[in-house]
Amino acid sequence: MEEKDLHRFIAEHFGRKEELRKLREECLELAEAVDDYLREGDTPETYAHLIEEMADVGIVTDNLSCLLVCREALRVKRKEKIARTIERIRTGYYEDKEKKNA
Repeated sequence: MEEKDLHRFIAEHFGRKEELRKLREECLELAEAVDDYLREGDTPETYAHLIEEMADVGIVTDNLSCLLVCREALRVKRKEKIARTIERIRTGYYEDKEKKNA
């Protein structure tokens, strides 16, 4: 079975509402892992926790993209956002923003 078929199988088993609840839960756990990593630094434990939660968010997001039939829309949106970030880096957007917040 291809990976997208595995995501669809899981998503169809649990359904949209449960997958959305799971995404919320996993996002909160990822935020906690990020907090731990920033507070405690790059230790084997904080690194492993961060990777674990990033994987969980990615999996549930992929599951939902099958249910919502938005895999292509997500791919396009990610590409747009990456291009926008690169453009902002090149034009100094973030440096200007840091100066304003200082």
